[in-house]
Amino acid sequence: NDASEIDEAIRLLKKNNYTELSQLPSFSAVNYIVWSDIFICPSCTSEVNFFEQAVKLGQGIVLTDFECDRCGAWLSKSPKPKKDLTDVRPSSYKVERAWDRFYDIDLNESVKIYKQLPVLVNSAYKGKKFRRPVNAFDKELIKHIKEIKIPYQIPKDKMPKGDKTNDPFAVGIKYSSQFYTKRNLYILSAFWSALPRNEKWAATSFLARNLTKCNRFVVNSHNPNGRINGPLTGTLYMPSEMVEQSIFGLISDKQLSASWDGSENLISTSSITNMDLRNQVDYIFIDPPFGANIMYSELSFLWESWLGVSTNKNLEAIENKSQSKSIDDYRKLMLKSFIACNKLLKPGRWITVEFSNTKASIWNSIQTSLTESGFIIANVSALDKKHGGIKAMTNATNVKQDLVITAYKPEVDFKNRFLSEDSEAATWDFVSTHLSFLPSVKTSKNTTQYIREREGRILYDRMLSFFIKNGKSIYYDIGDFLEGLKIRYPERQGMFFLPEQVTEFDKNAALTGKTLQLSIFVDDEASAIEWLRQELKNKPKKYSDIHPLFLNELSSWKKNELQLELMTLLEQNFIKYDGTENVPNQIHTYLSTNFKDMRGLAKDDTILVAKAKDRWYVPDPSKAGDIEKLRLRALLREFDVYKEENKKIQQPRAEALRAGFSACWENQDLQTILDISAKIPPAVLQEDEKLLMFYDNALTLTSNNVDDWD
Repeated sequence: NDASEIDEAIRLLKKNNYTELSQLPSFSAVNYIVWSDIFICPSCTSEVNFFEQAVKLGQGIVLTDFECDRCGAWLSKSPKPKKDLTDVRPSSYKVERAWDRFYDIDLNESVKIYKQLPVLVNSAYKGKKFRRPVNAFDKELIKHIKEIKIPYQIPKDKMPKGDKTNDPFAVGIKYSSQFYTKRNLYILSAFWSALPRNEKWAATSFLARNLTKCNRFVVNSHNPNGRINGPLTGTLYMPSEMVEQSIFGLISDKQLSASWDGSENLISTSSITNMDLRNQVDYIFIDPPFGANIMYSELSFLWESWLGVSTNKNLEAIENKSQSKSIDDYRKLMLKSFIACNKLLKPGRWITVEFSNTKASIWNSIQTSLTESGFIIANVSALDKKHGGIKAMTNATNVKQDLVITAYKPEVDFKNRFLSEDSEAATWDFVSTHLSFLPSVKTSKNTTQYIREREGRILYDRMLSFFIKNGKSIYYDIGDFLEGLKIRYPERQGMFFLPEQVTEFDKNAALTGKTLQLSIFVDDEASAIEWLRQELKNKPKKYSDIHPLFLNELSSWKKNELQLELMTLLEQNFIKYDGTENVPNQIHTYLSTNFKDMRGLAKDDTILVAKAKDRWYVPDPSKAGDIEKLRLRALLREFDVYKEENKKIQQPRAEALRAGFSACWENQDLQTILDISAKIPPAVLQEDEKLLMFYDNALTLTSNNVDDWD
């Protein structure tokens, strides 16, 4: 910071004498420079340096309201209205951006772009790093570089409008070259031009990240003095405190290696729909696009601009407003991709889909597409990234964590046999085959895990999906199906096994001594019934005991689905003991086990009857089927009301829709499925796997323009 030495450095710079400049006694290499947005104060029209006025280094604070250093007015990028009269914060003006207007000699046109100024330099001198203010030489050097025409080829592609391009457009960035400071653009283009074509891939790791104006300098309580934090993932966010990072440090961290032997490997950068390896792949693990989570082609703009290629967006499997791609378009594109995966995979082999999205509609699009493509889902688990493990899920739409879906491609012999069998025989052939693919035992921390895919209702759903996919009529309703399961397969704690599997499960359960029953995430009628079934299975309760527990589970109920009263759910799915007959086995077992004074009493004992009266319990298999049939008739009556309705149905009962769609499918009344689907909110359809399955298949069979992807 010696003034005379800075003057000497500027003199040498103006003479382009870089050799002597680098030999000055206190010459220091720059690691990075922090740049700050410049705003205009609406009160006095002077320029305000955001970093100097709002960022408090050492304190780890970035002020949302800050003062103009000229007139003292309070300013903010996004002023918040006062909450009430007790809010004593000063009213803040909304600042406007300051703009730079100049002739860009590299683009050969006049440009208007947001104004930023350098505010902090991180340097290295004699092996030590230090921070210093920006000095006169830094400013002169930046001015000098701005006036030089870059002699190398630079990327000049115009950025297309997209869902994630509003941020750069808002600050005047229109071309790929404008994502870089002039200094980094110059050095990067020189480096790029010097790289042989087969080694340019080595630079792609930093082309579109730390060298761009998206690189953030973050100041917070964890980093009170600030640090480089890189671009905000999955966006083109332009920070108010930008870091211009030295390319030389990034290049020195990269090492090229020619030791990899790719002779027995196949690498393809094409779409999976273009791969021609039918029935040759043993296992597929994919991490597919998740709806509108990431706009891949938009975020690849900078890479593609340097490489001279561009994505064909027509078949990009995303949900994107700019490309006019809805969630239905996304589902169709994912279906096409999963069909391609099915062709690649050998029969009897597995596919794993890692998935992350907080929207149930996207989750259902993935799961429905996977099923429609011919795969059979065998397990849905949550990926516990914190501990690196996988744990079973209890609700397919609980997508607050990363999910792992495991599915298999049926054997050819089974599929041929299935298609030739009558519907009754095919039902139990499917169940036996599907059970053989499911694990017999899952253990964790010396506890036997509950395997949800072995539940009767889940088995029915898998059977239903497979039958519909293959054009087979459904022989059993769910009540008869559950009764058939009880007769044909060994049951343990609500899970069904093949005879040879149950032995292994029993042996493991005896060793661990405990089977973990997973908690149920309640967000609709089906999950509420499942929660009640779990609550009452081993402990019959009175309404007053159930009600407060039930209310605690309702916070996540889907807003577009009719929320039923607890009494309605109980009356339609369970039985209340009224005290007029002998105490049912379920209640008798619970009371005699947990209350000493109830032990040894006959089922008609007045004391036992009084204790048991008004308790709700899960019906035994002999009555479960009858209850299911009564419930089904009630649901179909409700569905009939929907058919007669001439206006939109704002909050339909999803269980009535499922029952009605199933009945329409059996009668091949596909138009009713489509008509009802048009009356209900799109979210109801998109967030329900079963409804979506019926709708998609009905739409496919009634359409005259069906793509033949098989």
